Amino acid sequence: MLDLLPEFFLTEPKRLLSLGRAMARAGWFILFVGAIGHAATSATAAVHSIAKQTGLANTLADIYPSLPTWWVPESIVGCLPALVLLALGFWLASLGKQLQRLYRG
Repeated sequence: MLDLLPEFFLTEPKRLLSLGRAMARAGWFILFVGAIGHAATSATAAVHSIAKQTGLANTLADIYPSLPTWWVPESIVGCLPALVLLALGFWLASLGKQLQRLYRG
């Protein structure tokens, strides 16, 4: 199975380009949702501090208990896999473009 993967992507560079773009979009989406989540927790903490309430919502799971928020990065350490996904996507898209130029010329 693993022997077929390089042949699958190298014979048709558009596949590699599409995979790279999809991975880059997924990385951007995860980082964007993480930024929105950080803004939501910061806004909730600000409202709680103004109202002088004791129960602070520190995580998205505290704010939205019925939604699955396990995949949203809430810290720098949580953003690292999304950054790796983004960088790998850019690299694969660049490699796909280079292979397209190589096969045309």
